[in-house]
Amino acid sequence: MTIIVEHDKDLEKLCTHLKTCDKVGVDLEGDGMYHFREKICLIQLSDGISDWIIDPLRVKKIEILAPFFFDPKILKIFHGADYDIKSLYRDYGIVVNNLFDTEIAARFAGLRLSGLDHLMMDFLGVKTEKKYQKKDWSIRPLPADMLDYAAMDSRYLISIFEILTKKLKSLKRLDWVYEESSNISESRFVKKMEVPYFTSFKGAGKLDRRSLAVLEDLLKFRYSVARKKDKPLYKVIPNKTIIKIAEKKAEKENELKNIMSPGHYKRFGTRISGIVQNAMVVPASGLPCYPKKKKPKNFSHLSSLRSQNLRQWRLEKSEHLELDPGIVLNNGLVCEIAEKNPQDLNGLAQIPLKRWQIREFGKEILNVLSQSLLKR
Repeated sequence: MTIIVEHDKDLEKLCTHLKTCDKVGVDLEGDGMYHFREKICLIQLSDGISDWIIDPLRVKKIEILAPFFFDPKILKIFHGADYDIKSLYRDYGIVVNNLFDTEIAARFAGLRLSGLDHLMMDFLGVKTEKKYQKKDWSIRPLPADMLDYAAMDSRYLISIFEILTKKLKSLKRLDWVYEESSNISESRFVKKMEVPYFTSFKGAGKLDRRSLAVLEDLLKFRYSVARKKDKPLYKVIPNKTIIKIAEKKAEKENELKNIMSPGHYKRFGTRISGIVQNAMVVPASGLPCYPKKKKPKNFSHLSSLRSQNLRQWRLEKSEHLELDPGIVLNNGLVCEIAEKNPQDLNGLAQIPLKRWQIREFGKEILNVLSQSLLKR
């Protein structure tokens, strides 16, 4: 049974019911593909019997859900929770306690495909339509088929949780997932420095200083247009177009027409030409520099040897456990361990590794480090 919640009184009744639940499947739908500032457009909850679709665009007191999400006695089951956790905090200040992420669980169980649609099909024989993933969830009224799809995203999470829990228990990895899920529950959006814009733009680090000046001014222009028109940045001008204009320092009509789509050129061609021309006359002393990453001061020959040995150990361990190597130890941790060369488990905890990593792999990692000294 699917219940649409559009009024505060109905949400209050739901909150009363949620207090009696021990576990609830949760999903969100947002409108980030259609608006400049994304917002939550639906909150879906399922207790294994009923599904509730809460409409935050009509319900005024979404914050009354906060005690439910905060309650450590109620397990909240998400799939790929990171963005949802950040969105709940961003929009309503809601903090989630006692989280279980089925996407993390699937990867830790060694499953090759961890998407929700794959788990629903593989575990339960339920097929979903991917076309709804890119729909505009801010439109009202929402068509019945979109509401049905939204309900499905939370409806099967409890069943998937139970299947994965059984598998993880047999592998003795369930506590790994709970720890990782707990870390995800602390995720928050980080406010990025708006200037210079290019520091968070993929590919900017490969540009020369003149192209960086072009890129920065193009990004400022795109940002202002997106905010004014209430559109996502990529729908104003795509990233691949922006970077090509900056690389080629394209300012002439024929150059821009070869890079931009006819629609984009018609709307923005003249202004972009002017932006590039202005960037091309900036004095050399005023051109921006891309911030270079500092190399580790102590990354010596021994550090490199320790890194190589850790990567070899990680490969063998991941093959034995049938896990992705990045789950065992990601590249950043490999480099940090190799550089700092901790001598005991307390030293490893300062890196920091997760508690489950230290418990499961700590002694082996320390042994690899000590053996590296003998092999030099």
